[in-house]
Amino acid sequence: MPQDQRRPNLNPPPKGKWGWLFIQAGITILLLLAWQSALTTAKMRLIPYSEFKSLLARHALVDAAIGETEITGHAKPVKATAPANTGAPSPPPASPRGMAAASPGENGAFAFRTQRVEDPKLVE
Repeated sequence: MPQDQRRPNLNPPPKGKWGWLFIQAGITILLLLAWQSALTTAKMRLIPYSEFKSLLARHALVDAAIGETEITGHAKPVKATAPANTGAPSPPPASPRGMAAASPGENGAFAFRTQRVEDPKLVE
């Protein structure tokens, strides 16, 4: 048989090479999930329980989920009554515990999380 008419090699690759492909795909998926989780929690604002009660009293909560140890949810930003305009720009609101404030969502709501406190007057 002449060399020009050789049959192409149609054998599948060795089995050992497929294992590495699945391992790399698994690692990639885990890294993407970790990255997504980190971005989700980075957008959450930590607020003190007193601020949560204040938002609740002003009817500024969009939704809230009360868990065993924490309360999470979304709240509309409430504009505080500003004093008379003195011409000087007001400083941006400080974020609790030195963290950067979360960017507002499409409807202006921000995600929050607070430590749950046993408060029997909360539901009154």
